[in-house]
Amino acid sequence: MLRLRSLGARITFFFVILLITVQGVLLALVSASGEHIAKDRVAAELKAGERIVQRLLEQGSRQLSDAVRLLAAGFGLRTAIATRDLDTIVSVLRNHGKRIDASVVMLADLDRNLLADTLHEERRNTSFPFPALVTAAQRDGKASAIVLIDGTPYQIVVVPVLAPVPIAWVAMGFVIDDRVALDRQAVSKLQVSFMSHGTEGRWAMHASTLPPALRALMLVKASVEFTGNHLFAVDLGGDSLQTLAPVIGESAEGKVVAVLQRSLREGLEPFDRLRKTLLLPALASVVLSVVGSMLIARQVTQPVNRLAGVANRITDGDCGSRAETGYIKQVTRWVIERTFRQVGEWHRDGLDLVISVNIPTRALVGAAVREVAGRPQPPCRRATGGRRVHGVSPPRGNATRAATAAAVPGTRLPSS
Repeated sequence: MLRLRSLGARITFFFVILLITVQGVLLALVSASGEHIAKDRVAAELKAGERIVQRLLEQGSRQLSDAVRLLAAGFGLRTAIATRDLDTIVSVLRNHGKRIDASVVMLADLDRNLLADTLHEERRNTSFPFPALVTAAQRDGKASAIVLIDGTPYQIVVVPVLAPVPIAWVAMGFVIDDRVALDRQAVSKLQVSFMSHGTEGRWAMHASTLPPALRALMLVKASVEFTGNHLFAVDLGGDSLQTLAPVIGESAEGKVVAVLQRSLREGLEPFDRLRKTLLLPALASVVLSVVGSMLIARQVTQPVNRLAGVANRITDGDCGSRAETGYIKQVTRWVIERTFRQVGEWHRDGLDLVISVNIPTRALVGAAVREVAGRPQPPCRRATGGRRVHGVSPPRGNATRAATAAAVPGTRLPSS
């Protein structure tokens, strides 16, 4: 345990510890409040990003529906359907799909039987895999959804083929890849990933703006930490990513999730700069406090140290010692009273001493002081160079302070 024996060291230690404590509490409050504010702001950005992504998907769905409807109204497709030549139908569907960058094109009859599929040409005369979309298209004239086909997410658009009444249903699918994720990131300013959770319970990563190394780690985290459509934190690459994972589509193969993430480290950057800005003045104030405390302690302790030196010499038998202390008004009450009590103990041992300090004699007031100072005193028992040094015995009662001060001419105690 640290033991500080000198008064100066105690004064310096007290001021330094006090200042360090105040500065530490201030920095801790800045850090805690900064992290809380950053998390709230990141959460608001994620909620806004979710709305942006949903709106972009809806907007893209409308644009794709218009493009598919325009192609479905073409004479070539209607003629191919009328011929019932499946090879011709597949060729026309593939050409139409290339015109709008569709990854898969399907055709179903009015009974919802699959007539053609450019992704699986062997799959014919089976049920259309997305009957709910046909039902919605019958009601609204078009339908769109994000579904899984062979474990890959697609945005599917279904519209009727009119001649002029519906004669078939055409569906075009657009794969969700990194290009789609980058487009969503450019608008939302968030990390965007598209993942799927299959019916067998496994997660798969399909598109992301994250680096490849973090994508693999994301899959590991997803199986443990993705618990629903609410905000949670995922630690990736030494950074905490605040995450929101809304479900944007479901089908028989599973659900598709848009994973939106924002780095908490980036959100804390303004507060880190503020903390660094506050740290420099804090360190400077600690240094100045150490220097100032040492100067103050020196002014306070020098007179006391001189008095202590005189006390040691008197103990050795030198009754004529004097202490030139300078101004000691900075010395606290307990130091002065302790010094004067020591004078009383010397008197009881037969040493009547006079200790001189540089305080004007007009500072001595009170009749009690003058009365005690004027009393005849016994001579010192020890000779000091042919002369005797006189003092005063410590009086009793309420006059103790005044009488003790009178024993030290030119000195007074601070008022109570």
